Amino acid sequence: MTKFFKTIYRSLLLISVAVFFSATFFWSCANIGASPQGGPKDTIPPKIVRISPPFNSTNFWPGRIFIEFDEYVQLKDLQKNFFTSPFMNVRPTTMIRGRGIQIDVEADLDSNTTYVLNYGSSVVDNNESNPYVGLKYTFSTGDEVDSLFMTGMVQDAMTADSVPDAFIFFYDARADSVPESDSLLFNARNALAVARTAPNGIFIHANLKPMDYRVYAMLDNNGNQSYDPGVDDVAFMDTIFNPAEMPSFYMWYDTVLLFEVAEPQIFMRTFREEVDTRQNLRGAVRDGQQKVVLNFSSRFPVIEELHFRDIDNSQIIVEYGKETRDSIIYWLAMDKESIPDTLYADLAYRRHDSIGELYSHEQELRLIYVPPFVSAREQREQARAARELTPKQQKRAEKRAVRQARKAAKRQLRLIKKGLYISPPVMSAADSLLLQGIIPADSLLNELTGLEVSENSIVREPSSMKFALASGTINPDDEIKIRFDLPLIRFDTAAVTLLHKDAVKNTEQYVPVNFIHDTIKIREYFINAEWNNGDVYDLMIPEGAIQTIDGEINDTIRRSFTVSEMEKFAALIIDLKNTDPEFEYIIRVYDATGKSVQKEVPHLTEGKHTINYINPGKVVLRIVEDRNRNGKWDTGQLIQRIQPEKVEMYVDPVTGSNQISTRSNFEIEMEIDVEKTFRPRVHISRLIEQTEELVEELIREDNEEVEEEDEELMEDIWEYDMEDQFDSSVPLNIQQ
Repeated sequence: MTKFFKTIYRSLLLISVAVFFSATFFWSCANIGASPQGGPKDTIPPKIVRISPPFNSTNFWPGRIFIEFDEYVQLKDLQKNFFTSPFMNVRPTTMIRGRGIQIDVEADLDSNTTYVLNYGSSVVDNNESNPYVGLKYTFSTGDEVDSLFMTGMVQDAMTADSVPDAFIFFYDARADSVPESDSLLFNARNALAVARTAPNGIFIHANLKPMDYRVYAMLDNNGNQSYDPGVDDVAFMDTIFNPAEMPSFYMWYDTVLLFEVAEPQIFMRTFREEVDTRQNLRGAVRDGQQKVVLNFSSRFPVIEELHFRDIDNSQIIVEYGKETRDSIIYWLAMDKESIPDTLYADLAYRRHDSIGELYSHEQELRLIYVPPFVSAREQREQARAARELTPKQQKRAEKRAVRQARKAAKRQLRLIKKGLYISPPVMSAADSLLLQGIIPADSLLNELTGLEVSENSIVREPSSMKFALASGTINPDDEIKIRFDLPLIRFDTAAVTLLHKDAVKNTEQYVPVNFIHDTIKIREYFINAEWNNGDVYDLMIPEGAIQTIDGEINDTIRRSFTVSEMEKFAALIIDLKNTDPEFEYIIRVYDATGKSVQKEVPHLTEGKHTINYINPGKVVLRIVEDRNRNGKWDTGQLIQRIQPEKVEMYVDPVTGSNQISTRSNFEIEMEIDVEKTFRPRVHISRLIEQTEELVEELIREDNEEVEEEDEELMEDIWEYDMEDQFDSSVPLNIQQ
């Protein structure tokens, strides 16, 4: 048996060794073809190797196009990037086939028209999604391809920032028969040619006819390739342009950003229109027992008459509900108990009819007030409180009332000692209970303090008045305001005190304080005083100085303000020169990014102006040309052909930088030539200046060599392999 088991053991051992080496061998064989780890990343975009029919084909009619690349590709964000110039009634179909893309054009094409299929960056390779930037396919349904250029730059009219991905539309100038009422852009599909801005806001269109164009820009915010007022941003040029008559410009290919760059020939400023739809009453609601809101479909509704039945109309306070001025609030400044839950009113206002004409429209309003929801538990508590109390419950209520009265009396005592006590004109339910023979408030105060208190002094519950008033560190240049939830029927500003605590002299003194009522936002009051740098101010509005329309009066309001120390901030002293006497100007101070506004100073004219409390660091200045002198930037109107108010960024004439370095406790003086700042300009960047010097140097060295290079570059302009299209070191001078 022993020998038998030894034989079995030896056999099993040999089998295990054989299995181990076999597994090792096959594992090694399986990994011979494994992909290597590491290595350089693929950063090369695909290249075109074959096109059928070729670029710039003529006498083209609907059919199939195939573009083959040197590697497999895929389509990315095609819906977002692809567009045609001009727009087609049927969008071409694009699909992947092998190593290329197949394009089927099935639209009804116009005769003698040059079409461009723009793919942007939607064609990428399969490995690392490297995009083929600026892929275009151009063909003509006539005997020749239009080849004139036009370039431009699109900026946001309010911020002066460049606007990427904006459509540029070229219309036949003869189609605009009524220039005063411009409606061309409302039918974008009638444009003769379409371009799109690059990430830097510059557009280049290379396939225009030698004819007069009207040029528009549109930022298609909802992606429907059609202009929607109030949704899309729009820009237009006041004059017409003919590419054949435009000056020459430089054009080159940026090998870092991977798109074409050109010196802009025109500048456009986009704006968003404030759209006034047809005026109509959208709804009338009771937003509170004392509040009626009328919502309209357009701004500035004209109310001819509004009469509330069974209501004294002299006790109505009117306020615009929104900054858009399309809603009106009517506050009923009267006792809540006298206002019925259902109000009836007769309204007459100006309304648009079906053809857009205003007429006087009358209608009856039925306004129902729905009280706030009361839970079942609260209803039970209210019902329990309404029942008559048993002698035992009455005794407990008296003890509870005494405890509440003692707490309130102690609070009232503190006010009396400080000389701040004012007898309130109303009393709470608890006060009423005290006066029903349980315990008089004056007796309780006499018992606690020994002071003589008038029998009219009533201990009341804390006020439920709601308001917003900040405290802490303030900047005197900013508006300090108090805002109430309800309009006021009384504000005794003479009773308000402002205690100035001088940190240097270590003294305290009451100083004058004024409250300026906002005539538009009628529930807001601005606090105005002579604020001293770095000092502390204590504001006190005594109890009963304010009363809202619901009869509620205020408790004592206390706030402490600390004025910011100017030494911690910078100051700008700006001298405006060569201003237009018919205009005013607005200066906006932004942070280094140019996105966040630190300061805005309106109503500026010729001369020096000081802007204090600038946060230390780098800032950016923008100047607004306030043509209507209303202290704010105004947008444009397309139909009326009104351009938006101009906004320009301040650029240092010496350094060429748009950023200003500031530091604490330091004043920076600068002079701004307003006429030069807003002068119509031809944008020539520093790069263009450098390339012009380079071209001049090359011409001096070898004029013939430069001419040969220009000719080669002119031929290469039609090559669509973007990396090989232009020599980035030598810009191309495009002459029409």
